[in-house]
Amino acid sequence: MRSWQSWPMNLVSAPKLVQTLVNGNTNNSYLIEAFCAEKGSARATSKRFCLRLHAENSRILGISRTHEHAILDVLAPLNIAPRLVHFNRQLNFSVFPFIEGRCWSPKDFIRLGQRERLSNCLELVRKQKIDLPRFNYMQHLKRYLVEIEKKGDVNSKVKTDIVAFLPELQHFMEEPWRPVLCHHDLIPENILDTDDGIVILDWEYAGLGHPEFDTRYVQHCINSQYKDYPDYFLKGDTLDKLIYWLVELWHVLNKPQEG
Repeated sequence: MRSWQSWPMNLVSAPKLVQTLVNGNTNNSYLIEAFCAEKGSARATSKRFCLRLHAENSRILGISRTHEHAILDVLAPLNIAPRLVHFNRQLNFSVFPFIEGRCWSPKDFIRLGQRERLSNCLELVRKQKIDLPRFNYMQHLKRYLVEIEKKGDVNSKVKTDIVAFLPELQHFMEEPWRPVLCHHDLIPENILDTDDGIVILDWEYAGLGHPEFDTRYVQHCINSQYKDYPDYFLKGDTLDKLIYWLVELWHVLNKPQEG
C-alpha cells in the first residue's frame, strides 16, 4: 500500500490491513481501514475499503479492466454494484468502499423469492446502454483452450469435444440476437445481500453478451450440484454447452500447479 498518497480519498495516513477477505482463484481481496480528511474540516473519519489485488493471469483469462471500469461507471447510479474508488494499473489493484452484507449461498438460488429479486436486478442491468464491443464467446473459449494446451492440462477427448462444438458456436455468434449487458459470472459468492438490497460483485468478466446468459448461468450453478449436470448441459442448446465449456476450462486454467 505504498502508493496510498496518490489515492483520491484524502487519506491522512497509510491504510491498515484489517483482515483478508474470502479470496477466489482470480483475485485476492483485503479489508483495509483508513482515516480520510473531511472537506472543509480538520477532522478525519475512519472508513473501510476493499482492496482487490488482481490475478497475474488476468489477461490470459480475457479480463479487460478498462471494460470493467466503464461498466461500473454505468451501474453506479443503480447502487447494485461496487463503486470504483481507485485503480493502480502499475501495481495491479483496485480499491472499492467496503460493503457490509451477506454473501449468497447455493440455497439462495433455489428460493423463489431470492431468484425473483435477482431477476429484477438483472433486468435493470440488461437495460443499461454502454458503448462496448459485442462479447466474443468464440475468442474467449479458444483463448482458454490455447492457454490450457500450453500448460499441458487438456486431455484429448475434451479437446475433440470442444473442437467439434466450435462450428455450432460460430453459427450461434452469427445469429441476430441483440447483445445486452451481462455479468457472466453469477456464482452465489458474487451476490451480496445488504440493508439496501442486492449488490453484485466482481464485474471483470462482464460485457455485452447474450440476453439469456446470466439467467442460464444461475441454472448452471443450481444443476452443478447434481452428478448428471454435465449431461444436462451438453444435451442442451448452444448456450447451455457454451456455459458448460467456459466454466470447465476456467477451472482447468485456474487449477494450482502441482509441485
